Amino acid sequence: GDLEIALQYAEQELAPRTELNESFMKELESAMSLFAFDQKSIKDSPVADLLNNTQRQNTASLVNAAILKGIHQQKSAKLTTILQTMMV
Repeated sequence: GDLEIALQYAEQELAPRTELNESFMKELESAMSLFAFDQKSIKDSPVADLLNNTQRQNTASLVNAAILKGIHQQKSAKLTTILQTMMV
């Protein structure tokens, strides 16, 4: 299922990139260790902090910035920029 696809992707696409960046390897290992826990025990796991809302928002922002950079646009979406300007 989806777990097998995720593990295969990590092994084939992400693992080779860890040779160039040791910190990426540590982050990848932490993220992949989430698969070792079920829903009940994940809250008590050493990687539970990866699931808190702040971490999720930070991860989403990084992913969005990378996608936008990949398509040669500004780092944040225009709506986000407008909202941030309005709140200042």
